Amino acid sequence: MSALSHGLDVLRVKVLTTLLRRVVVLVRALDRDGDDFPLPEGFRLAVLAEHDLGAYRAFRPDQAQTLLGQRLARGDLCFAVLAGETIVHATWASSALGPLPYLAADARLLEGDVCLYDSYTERSFRARDLSRSRDELCRRHYRARGLRRSVALIARENVAGLRTAEPLGYRPIGEYGWLRLGSLERRWSTSSGSEPLPVLVPRMSG
Repeated sequence: MSALSHGLDVLRVKVLTTLLRRVVVLVRALDRDGDDFPLPEGFRLAVLAEHDLGAYRAFRPDQAQTLLGQRLARGDLCFAVLAGETIVHATWASSALGPLPYLAADARLLEGDVCLYDSYTERSFRARDLSRSRDELCRRHYRARGLRRSVALIARENVAGLRTAEPLGYRPIGEYGWLRLGSLERRWSTSSGSEPLPVLVPRMSG
């Protein structure tokens, strides 16, 4: 593919997603036996507390302190992978809302659901499968607390994200959509099976 063709494809996707955005809803049963992906030697998993937010903001300087405080106040947890004392990967988890800034909305989770969101890995650590190791540890954490399924919300255009979810046992159960034309907008949910979708609600979270 030429540089010009690639540039036109990127522009076409950008224009399209300005008007129409779609998010795939995937779920995985927490009682499903998963593959064991132990953390590599030299790494450890931690659940961050309020006093760890300074270290987290050094890792994610794009996120405001007030936003992080709101997440913790709502009961969300941040699972971090550390190399020594440095955070190199982190994911947030909520049993209340699945944040969907891409659709200017949130997914109100059903009882027994947990949504993992805002996952990020330092660029130099992205080839070490840290997210897969952390995902399995999160599954065990919430299964022990009686939750029944984890929910993933991935943009339709995020092909790499959808490919990553499949080996972890996630399967699609529906889709959210958002169509915006000027000041007019419409959101909808489409189920593709018998499992219930979390309800799409106006944006409330960070």
